[in-house]
Amino acid sequence: MKIQGYDLSFIDKFLLSKFMSQNQFQYLIEMASKGDEKCILKLGYIQSRIEGVPINFSQTLPQNPIAHLRYKTDHSTFFITEKDVEEPTEYKSEPTDHQCCAYGLSVFNNDFDSAVYGPIPLGNLIKNGALLDTSFKPIKLEVKQYG
Repeated sequence: MKIQGYDLSFIDKFLLSKFMSQNQFQYLIEMASKGDEKCILKLGYIQSRIEGVPINFSQTLPQNPIAHLRYKTDHSTFFITEKDVEEPTEYKSEPTDHQCCAYGLSVFNNDFDSAVYGPIPLGNLIKNGALLDTSFKPIKLEVKQYG
């Protein structure tokens, strides 16, 4: 993809469409096409982060799983530790509920004591306004074991 003289061919539009809202993706593409080097680098960074997320259930329930991606809303945070096996086959202008399911830690109302580790429907999150934190660096999570 060449936009206004800038080679953005490294961008996997199909992959990014599963993990970002159309508005967030379009903003980054627009800024990158105007020569904003930070946005060009950010797109590459985001893509490498997404590609580095393990496939669902490739890890046993780890004591301290690694969060590779983070989504945020006004009052909640979602840490993604694993992603769906399915790869996109075509570009979607907006995510769908079943477009990508991930696994990770859901923290509602910023209450880490009540956080839940389990499936996270990314399409649903994105449709409801969650934004991918484009500056997030992977961290180990402390998941409480009950029982």
